Amino acid sequence: MGSTLALCRTPFQAVLLKQVLKKECAGSYDLVYLTQNDSPEDRHYFSELSSDAARSQYLYLDRYRFDVLNHVVAFLKIEPGIRSRCYSRVLVSSIDHLGFRKIAWKARNAEIVSFDDGTGHVNQEARYFLAAAEGRGRFYEVVFRVPSRIDFVKKIVRHYSIYPGYEHLMPSKILRYVELFDTYPDCTSSGGEVSFFIGQPFTEAYDNGYGKALASFVQQEKIDYYVQHPREITLINRNIKLLDKLGCIAEEAIIRATQGKKAVIYGGFSSVLINLPASKAVKVMLLSSSDPRHRHYAELGEKAGCRVVFL
Repeated sequence: MGSTLALCRTPFQAVLLKQVLKKECAGSYDLVYLTQNDSPEDRHYFSELSSDAARSQYLYLDRYRFDVLNHVVAFLKIEPGIRSRCYSRVLVSSIDHLGFRKIAWKARNAEIVSFDDGTGHVNQEARYFLAAAEGRGRFYEVVFRVPSRIDFVKKIVRHYSIYPGYEHLMPSKILRYVELFDTYPDCTSSGGEVSFFIGQPFTEAYDNGYGKALASFVQQEKIDYYVQHPREITLINRNIKLLDKLGCIAEEAIIRATQGKKAVIYGGFSSVLINLPASKAVKVMLLSSSDPRHRHYAELGEKAGCRVVFL
């Protein structure tokens, strides 16, 4: 089909991107992997993706105090040969990133193909469900000379998702569904259980009361492994053995660590609990009884086959 550019920002996106490249029969492609974490997972999946790329760039940037600089600097740091090339197809997930949106839009005649960026595409509490950027966000779009989110979405010809049966951010007519973990064996009751707690950067999104309730619950349960989030600095329990993910996303690392045993996974509203099919693990979602948003999280969790517990 001609030249393809793949734009990626997270390990989860990278795992899904590998499937998208196959579905799109991309063959040779250029790759930009942008990260502000430089985690082992980032490096692992960049290595996998770049091995098949004609040209690849791993772009690790610090976080700037003024958010607009994160977008501007990222765009300017992308190799000039990639920025200026006329691609026939651009594969992109983080459409809220103005740098990625700009480089995709500059390829005027290119097909734009998008793919999921985690549960933000089906979580109505997420900011992605806003109809359009407002205030400062819209000002940045104008100054940076990028189309609005709405106009950009209109140009997307296909969107690949792992969330069938959910109300999705993208128009239904462009949705295509893929399975990420169907090649892994289903969990069985033979051979015992291995339990996991999914860590998150709880201090970023949740109040202290919910954090304490989670810590109390985890302390009372017998949990074999703590699965640390790449941005998680303060663990809610340091006495649980950390799972060595060997550079993999949590979903893959958990399945591999069970070695044929049943996986039992505890966590808050985590994409891991949504992403892993119920056939692969027993999933327990721990939510706040005092946070109105968690009622919607419970609906999403139950649809994904989780047992929901309100703390």
